[in-house]
Amino acid sequence: MSVQQQRYDSNSGAIRTGLRDLNDRNDPPYDELRSEDRMDGRTVLITGATSGLGFAVAKDLAARGARLLLVSRREAAEELEAVRSACQGVGASVKILRADMRDFSSIRSLASGLSDAGERIDVTISNAAVVPSSARETIDGYEEMLQVNALSPALLITELLNYGVIPNNTFAGNGLDCKRELLPRIVVTASEAHRTVSTLMLETLNTIEPYRMSESTSRYGWTKLLLLSFTRELARRLSEDSVDVSVHALCPGPIASNIAREAPAIARPFLNLFFRFLFQSPEKAANPLVYLAASNRIEGQTGYYQFLMRKRPPSDLAESSNSGTAVWNAFEKIFRN
Repeated sequence: MSVQQQRYDSNSGAIRTGLRDLNDRNDPPYDELRSEDRMDGRTVLITGATSGLGFAVAKDLAARGARLLLVSRREAAEELEAVRSACQGVGASVKILRADMRDFSSIRSLASGLSDAGERIDVTISNAAVVPSSARETIDGYEEMLQVNALSPALLITELLNYGVIPNNTFAGNGLDCKRELLPRIVVTASEAHRTVSTLMLETLNTIEPYRMSESTSRYGWTKLLLLSFTRELARRLSEDSVDVSVHALCPGPIASNIAREAPAIARPFLNLFFRFLFQSPEKAANPLVYLAASNRIEGQTGYYQFLMRKRPPSDLAESSNSGTAVWNAFEKIFRN
């Protein structure tokens, strides 16, 4: 196991690494989010917008003039209404879309419904993720963390591309003229925890292997490795001749969020206090993601991977075109069944 992998091989190791990187003054930001990075007239779809990072991103983009399509499960209606209220408070147009990342049929219905409604999405932000306390099987027969964190995000993006809801020439033949219009963007929330894993383990996609909360970081890292490998492959496929759609990914760093909400009840008060005082607020963590969605200084570029506002290459495994092709083919086989 490499030194980099050892830093993320446990929950405590991941926390120590995240705090160290967060406060690394020897690796300054390469750019900054600016007030002139506006989103007026642009439609943005966001998954995972009911709390934490996604909520903060939605509010920021709303203030920049974006029209928002927010995706959530029906059970999260109350949280979604809170997001809607906050965004409409700055004059944004907000539409709530129902879909469950634990159910492929729900994802397909969302994409086909957007196509039937004639929607055109300018920026797609894939932010939904979970860290269950133990393995659970979804209605489609896959482990929940794998499906929510990797399979369903990939399915939603490919369906939106195939329908042309995200305009593109590669899959739908309806791409935009980059000389006249801003190119669509896809921004994926990945994680530095992808460095935990040294193999893709594609042969286990159909296997539900038990794990404990103490093993969740490495499991989470595996799902994020698969998603990042898919994202890198997507960026390559959408830029073979010229950039058709900009595709970026990032790790937002350690955030004071509720992603560990399934931690043991006795540990939750301590974790909440720990996160609140030592980790970034969701509002601060949102800046790099909003940058990739809105900055006019990266228009027409693709393939960014960054940690916070620092450019950083993914692991060799995630960056490998062989990995990308293997993950793409494995996912495609799943989606065909």
